[in-house]
Amino acid sequence: MPPNPEKDALLHALSQTLVTQTRQTLDSNNAALAPLLAQQNALRSAHAQLSRELEELSRLDAAIDANERVLRDAMRDADVVIVEAAGRKRPEIDEVLCAPTAVGRQVYELVAEKAGCEAARVALGRALDRGRVPCEVWARQVRGVAREEFLKMIVVRKIARGLALEMMGTVEEGGWR
Repeated sequence: MPPNPEKDALLHALSQTLVTQTRQTLDSNNAALAPLLAQQNALRSAHAQLSRELEELSRLDAAIDANERVLRDAMRDADVVIVEAAGRKRPEIDEVLCAPTAVGRQVYELVAEKAGCEAARVALGRALDRGRVPCEVWARQVRGVAREEFLKMIVVRKIARGLALEMMGTVEEGGWR
């Protein structure tokens, strides 16, 4: 049988249409491929970031749980101390204010003496202002009191440094507490 020219023309037209549609679909897919790949990379990066953040949150949650346990234990211990303290006799004021060691007593005494030196300097200044003390006497006495105050401050600093106590302020700042 001889080939049918109408059938061949129809098949050729159909083939051309299918090839054109396939090329258009391929071109459309190729054009959409770059943004899709960029979106895939962005999603992978976001997934990795979220995974890291989840791990960080897990560590933070574990730290918070540990801190809560410590806090709960500390509060329970504090409650026990409060209950025990309620049943105890209040200490005498001298027991609280007296230092438990010889070095502590020395620090207390030096601080009190330094405060006395300060008060003496103020009193000498007032006496000078009121004309009760001559200028030469005032200068000599203030110098002696200031020297004594400074020496006491130095001794307290040495003791504090040896006991690893925190000192507030410096000589340059005008004092210590």
